[in-house]
Amino acid sequence: MNALCILKMNLKAVIVSLLLISSFCVQSQSKEDTSKNNPQSDEQEKSYINVVGPQPFSKQPESPEEAPEPEPEIEEMSQDERLALIHALEEEHGPHHQSLIRELIILGVKYAEQGSNSKARDAYLRSLEIHRVNFGLHSPGKFAMVEQLIIINRAMGEWGEVNKYYEYLYWLYRRHYGEDSIELVPMLSALVAWKTEAINKQLYGNGETLFKEAQRASRRARDINKQYDDNRQLELELEAQALTPQ
Repeated sequence: MNALCILKMNLKAVIVSLLLISSFCVQSQSKEDTSKNNPQSDEQEKSYINVVGPQPFSKQPESPEEAPEPEPEIEEMSQDERLALIHALEEEHGPHHQSLIRELIILGVKYAEQGSNSKARDAYLRSLEIHRVNFGLHSPGKFAMVEQLIIINRAMGEWGEVNKYYEYLYWLYRRHYGEDSIELVPMLSALVAWKTEAINKQLYGNGETLFKEAQRASRRARDINKQYDDNRQLELELEAQALTPQ
């Protein structure tokens, strides 16, 4: 996927994808208790992620054993009504209740639509913090939120923040998928594209440093791809041997 395509996402689709990922994290948390009684569940989840392959930028795998969740309805509210709802949720459940994530995401997108980028960023940052409290440091549910922070900081011309959140997103990918996973390749491609853009347009940082970082990310993607191709070739050869009559 082209790294710049995240800037062109339809805003309603963004909200839906963010909300689906938040619900995905709630479901994942509820599955933790059942997985203790089912030692195969964790292994099945890992193997399915490997089968699905790279799905960057808000695309989370859905279990093949489950029917797809219906898209959540995005009810229309005025800004004042949504702020009042957020305040009521805080009063009833406290400042870190997971139901606030959804409302803050929608609030952030609505602020962005109106050009209130600073308020949108604040809403995204708060949703990210509440998500961290509820789901931990490395949850894949953070992917889409961090992407939104990249987009909003681009709109504000905060290029240092753009760089920070690209690096943070890469860190999240590594912690979630593993250091040598093929799922890192699209994220590394996005990182290279951003570093190259920053150099060409003189947006941020030292050109020489950025060039070295882009080179390092490019080499890492190439090495992961080669390892993946070598492993796949070995698998095919073993399969062929197994099918050959003795």
